[in-house]
Amino acid sequence: MEKNNVWGSPGEIVGKEVEHKVLLKESKEVRALYYKLYNVEKDVMDGAHPHASEYVLYMIEGEAEVNVAGEGAILRKGDLITVPANAVIGYKAISYIPAEMLVVTHPAEGGPGEHSHSH
Repeated sequence: MEKNNVWGSPGEIVGKEVEHKVLLKESKEVRALYYKLYNVEKDVMDGAHPHASEYVLYMIEGEAEVNVAGEGAILRKGDLITVPANAVIGYKAISYIPAEMLVVTHPAEGGPGEHSHSH
């Protein structure tokens, strides 16, 4: 598996404001990112912001509370959602197992994972 552009750092303490992101693959057609969320204490809308392109978010492990355009949901291992372009999204880990997610989008439209901000 190609891994490049790792940013953030794995948290050692559950509840700490820590997130780990890895850009797995990027081409003209697709951007695939791996997110690992550790913080169970933050508010779900802390750092919430929109992305210019639609994307798919797949829960690999753990649980996360997600708010997309004002609608809340709990995502668990195996759940998949589509986030519309320009929808404000916020999320947080809610299990003591880190929430692990795969995000797939089109990079040309400024999808999730740009280095100019953090979740």
